[in-house]
Amino acid sequence: MGPWLRIRYPPYNQNMNGPIVLLTVVLASGSHAAGAPGIAQAEFARLKNDFFNRELAFIPGIGSEIGVKTCDATLGDLSRAGVRDHVAYLDSVEKNLTTLQSELNLLDPQDRIDYAIMLRMARSERRFLNSPGDFTTTFDEYFDPYTMIQVQLLNLSGASDAASGWRDIATRTGEVPAFLAQKQEALRRALAGGHVPDKRMIEQGGIEVAREAEKFFATDMVGEA
Repeated sequence: MGPWLRIRYPPYNQNMNGPIVLLTVVLASGSHAAGAPGIAQAEFARLKNDFFNRELAFIPGIGSEIGVKTCDATLGDLSRAGVRDHVAYLDSVEKNLTTLQSELNLLDPQDRIDYAIMLRMARSERRFLNSPGDFTTTFDEYFDPYTMIQVQLLNLSGASDAASGWRDIATRTGEVPAFLAQKQEALRRALAGGHVPDKRMIEQGGIEVAREAEKFFATDMVGEA
């Protein structure tokens, strides 16, 4: 593997790192119910499965990181409408989890832990996405393609189906211009509202990494191919 490797993961602002790590914990936990689940157990299992799928669709880099191949050919939707729809979904998650709160004692111990993680993540992610001075002025999302594709290249090492992996990388790379346009539009809205990124963020997390990403896509990735 070339000297270009500089993984910057998880994506998004540091405020999101904890919840994203928690998501992978719950993903790994699976279901621990014994015997036939009751109504509360079955409803929570449905909510949990839907939540994981929606989070992976919104932040497909998580899927690439943990080996979910169906996430490898997309960058997700950071358009204004895409973010608005995801925030509305997070609102519904909190509402549904709150409805189940009176039946927590009917869930097994692992599911009660998963319940707390999901509720914390839904609230934290919604707060982050709704903050014009946070999500819309960060630069991390600009480099999600850079990060995600590095992860994929690492996973290609010794892979039995490298051709399929390269097809996913090519498809994801093709989405980069539209993806960056979505983030630029969000940044313009933030600036129009008086939310200016920190100078250090621009210099270190913006210009410096942009140069790395440019070299990676223009030279290093082609060399790996």
